[in-house]
Amino acid sequence: MKFRILGNPENRRVSLFAEALQSAGLAPPQVLPYAGFIRNPDLPGDTLQEKCVFRIDSPGENEEVRRLLILQGMRREKEKQEEVSRLTGDFGRVGYGREWYNGFAGLLKTIGQKAQAYPQIRWMNTPQDIRTMFDKQQCHALFLEKNIPVPALLPEVFTYEALKSEMRKAGKTRVFVKPAHGSSASGVVAFRMQKEKMEAISSAEAVEKPGGIALYNSLKIRSYKNENEIAGLLDSVFRDKAIVEEWIPKAGYKGQVFDLRILVIGGKACHTVVRRSKSPITNLHLGNKRGLTEDVVALIGKSKMEEARFIAEQAAACFPGSLYIAADVLIASDRSTIKILEVNAFGDLLPGILHNGESTYTAEINALLQNDAG
Repeated sequence: MKFRILGNPENRRVSLFAEALQSAGLAPPQVLPYAGFIRNPDLPGDTLQEKCVFRIDSPGENEEVRRLLILQGMRREKEKQEEVSRLTGDFGRVGYGREWYNGFAGLLKTIGQKAQAYPQIRWMNTPQDIRTMFDKQQCHALFLEKNIPVPALLPEVFTYEALKSEMRKAGKTRVFVKPAHGSSASGVVAFRMQKEKMEAISSAEAVEKPGGIALYNSLKIRSYKNENEIAGLLDSVFRDKAIVEEWIPKAGYKGQVFDLRILVIGGKACHTVVRRSKSPITNLHLGNKRGLTEDVVALIGKSKMEEARFIAEQAAACFPGSLYIAADVLIASDRSTIKILEVNAFGDLLPGILHNGESTYTAEINALLQNDAG
């Protein structure tokens, strides 16, 4: 079994997956760098004539690739292209999410079309499934159609003032605002208002620029309480397509709230990470800590944990072309309500987390080998 990876060669995702292949006694993967593929989107036909497994990995953590994808997504907008070209060196800037998605979705579509000439390719996750998983609005509609529990969405809005109006109409005092095509909590804002008091919680740092407020990713979760700052923050997020989701308080223990990252491989829930935080944003790269699964089971009961795993499996079943997906699962503060928050096509980077003695990448490879043997 031979593997091809579309990824960023310098990224630990690629090196860790290669190590897992080596441990399984398999040949090193051929890596197709994103930067080169975006510039010249041709599949290496000479290496695809025989049966192979194709893994599309994350294009993230590479500023050149991000810029190229944004440019691909705005091909006909010359002035914006010139603006994005100047972003080189403006590390961590949040924005152009819609254009980035258009570029990435277009690239995935191209890969799928070109791969039709090579029916022997076996996808770990199909290009179409990955495209869908990067569209939060489309995923929400898909889950509703399949009766999978998700937080309610408010109508789409484009300004802070419109957000407040819709919240009052819906009788909501707290919401999450999420870029429709974002990941890793980039640009996510937890917003609450009660009469004249309000607060916005985000890892985004708002910086005054000549053209207005610019947002930058940071590793620090910030609390904004000044309404002018909150308005600038949210209006900046709304410049890209964003969804507004009801904020359901998460269950907590030991003075922190938590949610679950559940990896589903071959239809079965396996590796599980408890993500603990003092804020409503639980992403681990923001300084939050892992919790113990046994602590959560003791808190909510074994049957509720099994229900959470089952709901993650239901979400994964919505993507039949994917060997694996990661589901972020909410256990509400009542310790009974369970919701799918979102799914992640590249959520299998969970270093140090084992299930039945296997890392995530080893488990994926073994699932493929077992399918072949079967």
